[in-house]
Amino acid sequence: MTASTSAESYPLTPPLHANRLIGSAQLLTWVLWRPPAWRGYISRIDPALPPDCRFGDLARAHWRHPLMRRMLWGYAVYVPLVLLVSLLALLLFERTGVVFAVGMIAPLLVSLILLVVGGATLSIAVGLALSVPGGLVFAIGYALIGELGYPSHISVRTLMLYALMLGLGGSIAGSVAMQTAAASSFQVLPPRRQWNAWVSAVIAGLAIGGAVVYTTYTLLRFAIVGIGEEPIGVSPQS
Repeated sequence: MTASTSAESYPLTPPLHANRLIGSAQLLTWVLWRPPAWRGYISRIDPALPPDCRFGDLARAHWRHPLMRRMLWGYAVYVPLVLLVSLLALLLFERTGVVFAVGMIAPLLVSLILLVVGGATLSIAVGLALSVPGGLVFAIGYALIGELGYPSHISVRTLMLYALMLGLGGSIAGSVAMQTAAASSFQVLPPRRQWNAWVSAVIAGLAIGGAVVYTTYTLLRFAIVGIGEEPIGVSPQS
């Protein structure tokens, strides 16, 4: 596709809804299922930016662009959503004390680390796609099992939560990376390139998921030990 043709496609991207919550859901929908719309949004920030750009590809002018700021502020509305889901899940399973505190903090850390690590290593689109679902899944899973496990003890339920996090990270990263790569070239990738892009992104997504879970656990463990509580290996609650 020629430059003139691609330039004509940018205005076709619908504007973000004025409501920040709806606009944030709109962006997430574009990342997951409408890569041409995501490509158009990024191109309105800078036509030279590919849709699979990373945080490291952004210059100072990009960070100051109103659309980039809108995207970042739009992401911020997910914070109360993750907190609300965490609170409801913890109350439902009657978690208290340190387990309750960890259950409120850990999902936010998971979401933030997924956004930063995914956006720095794979693409901003992958970081956004991983962050919100990852934080919500972790919030519900942790409230259900009431423990983090590693390195004290890993129960079957904890192992299943971590496996779910890794599988979710790998599948989302693979799907989004393949779609944004195709959007970057303005054409459908050959099957071989699709397969290579998907496998590479799945492996990277698995690595990111594992790194995020480990980093979150380590930060929480140091914080709780620092205030004189017991290390958060196995929860004292069942």
